[in-house]
Amino acid sequence: MFDEHAVLDRFGGLTPAQQPDFKAIKGDSSDNVPGVPGVGEKTAIKLLSEFGTLEGVYDNLDDVTPPRAKKAFSENRDLVFESRFLTTINREAPVILDMDQCRFWDYDRSDVVNLMRDLEFLNVIPRVPEGRPTGSNTKDVLGNTESDKVMSGDYRLVNTEESLKAMVEALWESGRFSFDTETTDLNAMKARLVGLSFSTTPGSAWYVPVGHREGEQVPMEHVISELRPLLEDPKVLKTGHNLNYDVMVLANHDVDVQGIYFDTMMAAHLLGRKGIGLKNLAVDVLNQEMTPISSLIGSGKQAITFDRVSIEEAIPYACADADFTLRLQGIFEESLREQGFWDLFQRVEMPLVDVLVTMKLSVRTLRPFRLVTRKPWRVVFRWVNLSHPRCLRKNRY
Repeated sequence: MFDEHAVLDRFGGLTPAQQPDFKAIKGDSSDNVPGVPGVGEKTAIKLLSEFGTLEGVYDNLDDVTPPRAKKAFSENRDLVFESRFLTTINREAPVILDMDQCRFWDYDRSDVVNLMRDLEFLNVIPRVPEGRPTGSNTKDVLGNTESDKVMSGDYRLVNTEESLKAMVEALWESGRFSFDTETTDLNAMKARLVGLSFSTTPGSAWYVPVGHREGEQVPMEHVISELRPLLEDPKVLKTGHNLNYDVMVLANHDVDVQGIYFDTMMAAHLLGRKGIGLKNLAVDVLNQEMTPISSLIGSGKQAITFDRVSIEEAIPYACADADFTLRLQGIFEESLREQGFWDLFQRVEMPLVDVLVTMKLSVRTLRPFRLVTRKPWRVVFRWVNLSHPRCLRKNRY
């Protein structure tokens, strides 16, 4: 909030009325106002504090210091007055102000969200606050009435051996599922596993916490041992969003995921979607708004890692990732087949997931070494696989 006192504090004692003169001297690149060449903010504040206005500066030009500023003002008189004309708001415009129409909260959020969707400003949608209710029907964040909503979600916590066994049996019985991982880092090579989510039918999902700092959880080693046969079975089809990441995270725990069937991020890209993040696709394709990760972990320097999020908060967030991925898979698969992209997707795009993960895993066995020849100034740096027999020879590398 900038009132008169705030302006005085921000601009070294200059009043709002002096702002056109200040910007005329300093210039404003955002509005293409040139200003006085070589004269910056501090000098502009000093001169206006001393002489009051632009006219006052020119009436006392002989007293202007430093000398280079005096010369700049002398040589750019027409330019600086033209700059002030550009920075002065025309207060004679025929504007009728109705304060009641300006009340910020008196709007229907669904109208704003739909406009953002039409303009493809999908990243803005999570930042649109709730307005006042304007109708009798209860609407969700995208304007859908209760009867129009996609199923709300049957999301279950798996934190006992009994519930883990029941979930694994359901996954085996289904023969296909979507899954997602929650971790501590965006870099899959550094990420520590915090939880896994699974879905076999739209609207339902399980969340298996394994790395939260607090709360009842099945030990990670036991969870991995129970899930490994399922994840490594090529006959059980797996769907995910950005599977390259999730498969890499599981590879860190010696799980070789097989049966990779569908990646909704790859499909979205192939279908020409501009926003291919899961949250954007949920809004754009499913008319459903998902919880942004920032609402759980914060943002910027104050952000925490996911392992510090409570399990209760993590359940709906993590389950929605697997659930909405499965919902998108059904829609995208139909579109790929209809548009003739299915063979390209299955034969070219999807096999790249294994290729990328294999490439990343190979880096673990690569280390830098220095080969020094008999001439000490000739030094060659290379990457080499330390498991190669040549690297085991003494006195060579």
